[in-house]
Amino acid sequence: MNKSNKDKSALSFDFKLLWVPACTLAALTFIFRITGLDLAVSHIFFIPEHGFALEDSYLAVFFYKRGNIPGIALAVFSLLLVIKGRIQKEKKYWSKPGLFLIVFLLLGPGFIVHTVFKDNWGRPRPREIVEFSGEHNYLKVWEKGIAGQGK
Repeated sequence: MNKSNKDKSALSFDFKLLWVPACTLAALTFIFRITGLDLAVSHIFFIPEHGFALEDSYLAVFFYKRGNIPGIALAVFSLLLVIKGRIQKEKKYWSKPGLFLIVFLLLGPGFIVHTVFKDNWGRPRPREIVEFSGEHNYLKVWEKGIAGQGK
């Protein structure tokens, strides 16, 4: 195999592989929507006299307050891939995956989730719904609530 074919194969990606996770997520979303499975799973962790089990544990509080750390770490790692791919020519194939992850993080969690959904969708968290001693009604998956009330 000559060098140009080797470079192309290192950068090629079979986009058919994206169908498996996309179909899995779509199927799970549909199942959660029609069955209310998210509510059933939440009931497992709810103790009526005490609230949600482990909600005040160090680990739960840490991830609630610092849940963005894994995303930031992935973005920094991706940026390092791009930089290393630009500096070391023999590692140039690292740049595309790094750039893909940066764009993915900016568009997915950065723009779509935080700007479009979280600020405008208004679906209450489990601890905020009547079934778990909260004040809001339960909303199914993809059921829009009052804008500005989601977190």
